[in-house]
Amino acid sequence: MTPTSIGSVIDMVGFRVTKYDPGLRRPDGTYSMDEWTSVSDVGRAYNGKIVSRSEYLRGETNYVQAVRCFIGDSGLQKLRVTDLQLNEVRVESLPSEIAQETLAHVGSAVDEIDVCGDDLDWIVRLALREAIWCRLKGDQGFYVHFGYDYYMYIGSDEMKTVPPLLPSGIFAEVFDSPHQPEPSDEADS
Repeated sequence: MTPTSIGSVIDMVGFRVTKYDPGLRRPDGTYSMDEWTSVSDVGRAYNGKIVSRSEYLRGETNYVQAVRCFIGDSGLQKLRVTDLQLNEVRVESLPSEIAQETLAHVGSAVDEIDVCGDDLDWIVRLALREAIWCRLKGDQGFYVHFGYDYYMYIGSDEMKTVPPLLPSGIFAEVFDSPHQPEPSDEADS
C-alpha cells in the first residue's frame, strides 16, 4: 500500500500508524532500519545508540497523542475496550519505573468498558507495553488496533484523511488493519 500525505483524501478508511518512516521501507514493505520495537528494548543498543527510558516514553507518548488526534478529528469522546487479553507482565525485562507504572495500571483494563482521557491513554500505553491486547471501538466504525513491533492501526467508516496535527515522528499510511474481527465475532458483539 502507498503512504498518504497529511490532509490527502482517500477512498480507504484505515491507516497504519507508526514511528517508522515510510520512506525507509523496502519495495516488499519491510522496514530497512534497525529500530527498537518494544518496551523491553529499553537499555539495548540500536544503530549504536542505547534506547533510554526517556526516549521510549517519548515514543509511547507520541502514539497516545496520535490516537487522541484521530479521535478528536472524528469528533469522538470515548472508545470501548473490546476483546481484552491480559498478558503476563515480565517486570524483569522492563526498567523498574516502567514496570511499576505498568503493574499499577494493568488492573484498570476491563473488557467492554468505555474509556476516555487518562484512562484511554493508559489503555494505549498498556497495549504498547504488551501488558494487554485489545481492540478499541467507537461510533462510526472507529477502531484502534494494536499489532506487534509498535504497529498501530486506526480507521473508521467516516474517516477519509489523516489528522493534520499528528505528533512529529508519527507516520500514517493507508493500510487495512490485519486485526479486524471476523464477521462471526462482530455478530456476537
